[in-house]
Amino acid sequence: DVPFDYGGFLDLGLLDLERVEVLRGPQSTLYGRSSPAGVVNIISRAPTNTPEVRIQGGYGSYNFREAQLTLSDAIVPNQLAFRLSGAYRAQDGFFRNAFLDRTVGDRNQLLGRAQLLWTPSKEWNISFNSYVLNNDNGDVVFTRRDGDPFATFKAVDGFNQLDSNTQALRIGYDGAGFRATSITARRGTRQNQLIGDAFFPGVDSLRSIIDIDSTVWSQEIRLQSPSTANRVRWLLGGYYESRAFNVNNDGIEFTPTGAAAFGLPSAGLNRVRADQNRATYAAFGQIDYKPIDPLTLFAGLRFESSRLSLDRERTFETGGVVSITNPQIQDQLTSSELIPRFGAQYRFSPNVAVYATIAKGYRPNGFNYRADTESVRRFGEERTWTYEAGIKSSWFNDRLTANLAVFHNDVDGYQVLLVDDFGFFRNVTNANVKATGAELELRAQVSRGFEVIAGLGYVDSRFKNYRNPFTGTDFSDNRVPYSPNLTYNLALQYRSPGGIFARAELRGFGRTFFDDANLVEQTPFALINLRLGYEWRNYGIYLFANNLFDTRYITTGFLFPPPRVTAGFGEPVTVGFQVRANF
Repeated sequence: DVPFDYGGFLDLGLLDLERVEVLRGPQSTLYGRSSPAGVVNIISRAPTNTPEVRIQGGYGSYNFREAQLTLSDAIVPNQLAFRLSGAYRAQDGFFRNAFLDRTVGDRNQLLGRAQLLWTPSKEWNISFNSYVLNNDNGDVVFTRRDGDPFATFKAVDGFNQLDSNTQALRIGYDGAGFRATSITARRGTRQNQLIGDAFFPGVDSLRSIIDIDSTVWSQEIRLQSPSTANRVRWLLGGYYESRAFNVNNDGIEFTPTGAAAFGLPSAGLNRVRADQNRATYAAFGQIDYKPIDPLTLFAGLRFESSRLSLDRERTFETGGVVSITNPQIQDQLTSSELIPRFGAQYRFSPNVAVYATIAKGYRPNGFNYRADTESVRRFGEERTWTYEAGIKSSWFNDRLTANLAVFHNDVDGYQVLLVDDFGFFRNVTNANVKATGAELELRAQVSRGFEVIAGLGYVDSRFKNYRNPFTGTDFSDNRVPYSPNLTYNLALQYRSPGGIFARAELRGFGRTFFDDANLVEQTPFALINLRLGYEWRNYGIYLFANNLFDTRYITTGFLFPPPRVTAGFGEPVTVGFQVRANF
């Protein structure tokens, strides 16, 4: 019920998970917050009316340790229930700093969730959810690609801290004539980061410093047809969001050595402070109509309007003296858009259906708060037209599921993240992008307890009419970074009547580029994960191995100093065990 407002705040703190729902393509006519590319809906377990205790723990490579505890019960039977969940996860870093003789990139995570569920009658469902998270992680490590991927020689170790707290009140009504949902949510997040110099071994030349916080308030209201509706189903909704994004400190601190190396007159801290405030209003709706039983036609429309303000200044601080190097700037942007979505589904049988959709995706305009030049301070709106067709099917009494989708996306004003000379994403610009691809999903129950899951995806995603406004370089027809042209997965899973559990996974990735120039590349690679365990009643013990063959691959990279590549590497092989008990 609470959307993430900024990619840098994705904490991946999954706790007491029930299921994950994935919807491809724009879904802006179904949800309060706009979803221009799709929705990943993470759903936690709800409070129970009977006592429930869940315990999980584990230990593994690099001193990995985890502990989870969940308690749930009724306060007033059949009316009021609670659920409390907490977890601790930690692991030593994969990297060794030879200069300081210690590990780098340690991870520590604490998270907790408290839920109350009140059902005063069969029509009403009222829940309150509160979630807190603390990530206290070590330095973000980049190393030379042509060297030891897990060895560094840094004079200063940094840190990456993330604190988040969320509250959400959800009120649901399910009546004979309609259903209604109200979601009131707040999310507060703060990130504090220092990245030490990885470019000059053993030298403290510069440090990247980031201190930002965000507070988001949102209100969503949905009215929709009753769950018994068949021929005509409808949904109407409204959404309001207020977001305050405060940059308390964002800059590069140069030591005397760094100032000399980069030709600066003196050492000091070159930083930006900025406040951005956005208010978003939206109204949305969708109607599904069955002219005949096998055929469903649907059409939806969303109107969204937003207003964004910027207040920023750049300063240079040296020797306790602060100089304003770029005057205080105040600016405003407004945007509004009509966002349609429509399509059809035809069901040949209860188990076989074909569909086609055309939908528009939209992201509002914004500010490059770091930019000193007015011509590049603003970036424009992103508009996407997506075209998708496919088939969803199940066979042999649901023992085989097969889904196929083909798609084409035309993106006008794609918001490109730009990397600065030090490898950090600093600004945004616009480009045109075309992407064409296909996805195949298979799931087969081969025999009792034995299941096979497979997937294959292909996409050709390229820039069209794209020139970097800061450098003037033309990247038209280059591949879009961080988009592998091929992905595939295969999992074999077996559960025996006697309690033996085994799962083997293969995950593969095609050719991937990490820069707009397509000079930093990861060639195709595959990872293999294994899990073996024994389950009895409400207990389980498991052994696991991730990246079994210790495959070396990069997850990000940039040219520094050209033509050498500085990169971040994926995790090496890790092994360990986990235990669980449910009561």
